[in-house]
Amino acid sequence: VFIPLAEERGLIIKLGYIVIDRAFAELANWRQQGFNITVSINLSKRQILDTEFPTRLVEIAAQHHVQPDWVILEATERQPILGHPIGRKRLEELSLIGFRLSVDDFGSGYSSFDLVGEMPFNELKLCSGMVRKIQTAKGQRIVQAVVDMSKTLGLLVVAEGVETEEIRTVLNALGVHKLQGYLFAKPLGPADMLDFINKQMEAAAAKGDGTTLRKASVLYAKQTIDPELTSF
Repeated sequence: VFIPLAEERGLIIKLGYIVIDRAFAELANWRQQGFNITVSINLSKRQILDTEFPTRLVEIAAQHHVQPDWVILEATERQPILGHPIGRKRLEELSLIGFRLSVDDFGSGYSSFDLVGEMPFNELKLCSGMVRKIQTAKGQRIVQAVVDMSKTLGLLVVAEGVETEEIRTVLNALGVHKLQGYLFAKPLGPADMLDFINKQMEAAAAKGDGTTLRKASVLYAKQTIDPELTSF
C-alpha cells in the first residue's frame, strides 16, 4: 500500500534519497569496522528515469566515503524499465560509474534473457514464486535452466523467499550463488545486523572453520548470505 501511494503522489524520489543516505551511512560504518559487506537498494521506475539520479547518487556516496562497487542497485522486473530506452541508458550510466546492477524478482514479469543479456547486470534474483516451484521436478528444471543461462551471461544468481532447509538444499544443488529469506533472518535494524554477523562469526570460529562472514553479502532491510555460510 505504502510504496504505490508514494509513487502515485510523486514522493518516491525524495523518500528514496532518504533511504539511500541512511543505507550508505550504515554501509560506511560496517566497512570501517572491517566487514566486507555490500548493500542492495531497490530502485523505482521514477528514480531510474530521473535525470539527476546518477549525480545525486554519486554525491551521497562521496559524502559517506562509499565506493560505488559496494552498492547493488536493484531494478524490479515487474516494472517495464528494462525495455524503456531512457531507463536502459540510465542503468548503463550507473554501471559505468561503478555501481553493480541486479534484476530483482526475475520470473514475475516479462523480461527475456536476450533483453537481460544486453544490459550490464551483475546478478539476477529469482522471484519467490519461482523458488517455491522447485518442490516439483518441473520447477527444478526451470530453475536449473535459468541458473545455467545466467552463468553463461556471467550473472550471479540469487534466490528470494528461502524459508526451509529443503529448499536451501535443492537451490545449493542447482548451483544458486546466494540465498535470501526467513530461513536465515527476518529484516533487522543496523545494530541487530552487526550482532547477527558477529554471532555467525563466533559460531564459525567454534566449528574451527576458517571461513568468516566477512564474505557475506548483506541487503539493507533484507538478508542474503553466501550458500556455503548458511550452515553456520
